[in-house]
Amino acid sequence: MGIRIRFTSRIRKPGRHTPAILALLLFAAARGAATDTPSDPGQITLPSGGGEPPLLGYQASPLAAPLSNERFGPEHFRASHFIHPLKTPSGFVLTALQPADHRHHLGLWWPWKQIEDAGRLINTWELQNGDGLVRATRHWTDTYSLVALAEYLDRRAPGGPRVLLNETAVIRLKPPFTDGAARGYILDLTISQTPAVDRDIAVPAYRYSGFSLRGTTHWLADNWHLLT
Repeated sequence: MGIRIRFTSRIRKPGRHTPAILALLLFAAARGAATDTPSDPGQITLPSGGGEPPLLGYQASPLAAPLSNERFGPEHFRASHFIHPLKTPSGFVLTALQPADHRHHLGLWWPWKQIEDAGRLINTWELQNGDGLVRATRHWTDTYSLVALAEYLDRRAPGGPRVLLNETAVIRLKPPFTDGAARGYILDLTISQTPAVDRDIAVPAYRYSGFSLRGTTHWLADNWHLLT
């Protein structure tokens, strides 16, 4: 079984337009029965309409029952604007949501580790710290696509919380196909970000940041292979 994910990011700053393209190719060889995951009331599924089994879920509102860890209660993890579950055509779930070692890991998600505004660094990766937050605001769907709007919020900005970036994520599915013995589908993500303030918002370099996938706990040392 295979899934190819093609990710395109366009970050717009005043006077500048910087495109970047990242391609991620996944092949999942699942052993045993397909797994499933509880759904959340704020989850939107694709394909929509109920005519086909869902292949992914998009979290359109904060998690209703997030998990906690030893330092932070569940109220600190009310995340939105991410994809989970992400499934193979047979129903095997490829992503993990809030694993015990990193409760802020959210399936397939893409926040910057930090953004910089007027010399201040805002951590938008570890939402439990109460600093930055990426939150879903609106969405539109048809059968195989979804347009989702989100905000990067600086919750500790001088003078009170302030939106620094506006984001539009377009999520498209190419219906499942057969290629020889393999079955799969293509998931396209196009993400555009625009400053919500009249100045540049910088994205400092960091060893991890942005587009990320937290894989299922069913992936073990002997049953997966990274191609690229």
